[in-house]
Amino acid sequence: MNQFTHDEWLQLVADLKTSQTEFNASTASPIFHVQEEKKVYGLNSEYSDKSCWIDGEEGTEFDTSLDYFNELDAEDKHALNALAIEDHSELFTDLDKSDQDDVLIDFSKSNEVCLYKTNFKVEWFDVGVFLTRQEADWFINRKQHDYGKLRVYVKSLYWAPQHKRLIQAILSGELEHVAKEPQQ
Repeated sequence: MNQFTHDEWLQLVADLKTSQTEFNASTASPIFHVQEEKKVYGLNSEYSDKSCWIDGEEGTEFDTSLDYFNELDAEDKHALNALAIEDHSELFTDLDKSDQDDVLIDFSKSNEVCLYKTNFKVEWFDVGVFLTRQEADWFINRKQHDYGKLRVYVKSLYWAPQHKRLIQAILSGELEHVAKEPQQ
């Protein structure tokens, strides 16, 4: 098992002090959770007012029908505009959001595009728990390529007396770094 060097111990103490005061989000006895955002799709509009468009072939998500339109090439924009003019006598970008959605549904059906609108909710799941904010930030910088959107969420261990006593013992100098002799 790796041991702390004296410099690593001093850095831990400094990081703990900062984490307990500056990064505590006004929470007593903070602990730092790295969380990953996950979206749960396919909800009924009664359960969520958040919606998006999904391109089922590409796996791409668009916040609005206009966002989808803006990503199209000129030929597909022309076809979508033609459909909007036929149905509503206006260009796609001039339609209100509801009419844009209707035209996009028709466009999807007539062009055999696997595009659908769905409601979703956002949930955050813990992927790691860290003693200091600095360590949580280090984890995100090091591992962000392995996850979706990550954030640091501060929770409290106020009702964890051993944790509180351990942190206070480190910060007060009651617990110190002692170099261990290598075993032979």
